[in-house]
This record gives sequence, structure tokens and C-alpha cells, in this order.
Amino acid sequence: MAYAQAMVAVGQRAIEAAEARDEMGVFDVGADMYAVCTGCHSTYALETLRPGA
Repeated sequence: MAYAQAMVAVGQRAIEAAEARDEMGVFDVGADMYAVCTGCHSTYALETLRPGA
């Protein structure tokens, strides 16, 4: 549940940055989103990080 909540939070930040037309904000939140995604995938869907491994 923590990963889902983190994705909602980072997604909201991404929307806010995009609506503000804040290019660096969108870029920065993208890094945070990547961290949340890879954290979840490494726990629950490892095969999506390294297909065929």
C-alpha cells in the first residue's frame, strides 16, 4: 500500500508542476517517480526491470 500511496503523492506533484509549466519541477519529480516505480517493481515485479533475467 505504501508504494501506491507514494505514486499518488508523486503523481499529484507531477500534475502541479505541469500545470505551473515548471520544466525543472517536472524533471525533478520525474526522478522521484522513477524511484517509486523501481522500488515497487523491485519488490513485486522484478521481471519488469530485467526481462529475461
